[in-house]
Amino acid sequence: VNPPIFVLDGKINEFFHCEIVKLYPCKRRMVMDMEIFKKHADVQIRNDLIDCQIDICSVK
Repeated sequence: VNPPIFVLDGKINEFFHCEIVKLYPCKRRMVMDMEIFKKHADVQIRNDLIDCQIDICSVK
C-alpha cells in the first residue's frame, strides 16, 4: 500500500494537495504550489490520515 501525503490548512481544515508516495523506490521530494504558503499561515503536511475515496465538492 502506498501511503498518501495530505496538505491542508490547520485552522479551517481545508484540503489543498494530496500525493501518493511510492515506498520503493523511495521518493524524497514533493512538488507543491508555493502560493499555498503565501495564502495560508497554518499549513500542515500530514501522512497520518486515510483516504476514504469519498470526494465532497461545494460551490463557493
